[in-house]
Order: sequence, then C-alpha cells, then structure tokens
Amino acid sequence: MGDNDKDSFDCELDVVELLGKEKIMYAKLPKGREIIISVPGHINYIPGNTYKFLFDREVLHFFDSETEKRIN
Repeated sequence: MGDNDKDSFDCELDVVELLGKEKIMYAKLPKGREIIISVPGHINYIPGNTYKFLFDREVLHFFDSETEKRIN
C-alpha cells in the first residue's frame, strides 16, 4: 500500500451482498460515481453508512463501462 490519503476513499454503501466468504458492496463516491467493492465476509457493513476504505493498487481491476470487459 502507499500513502493513506492517496490510497483511500470515502463512500456511502447502497447494497451489501453476502457471497459465501466475501461480500460485494455497491457504493457511491462523494461526487456520485458508483463503485463495486469486494471485502471479506466476516466484516459487518451497514447500507446507508459512509466508510473510508484503503485500496491495494496491486489487486485493482478496471472495466470498460461500455463493453464491461476488463481493461487491465
């Protein structure tokens, strides 16, 4: 990981979906952009709350919004 300010973001959770040992969370960033986050399933998150997350640049995945294909 890198610098916490550079590698962190706040978002408001819309939906939390439990998928076995992981959760998929649909959230909105402060300017309204949507993001999907995968986290371990044992951590509790509440839809409607705002959380700060750190990310690891080594495991990020990017997708083309039109084709929905992975671009990295």
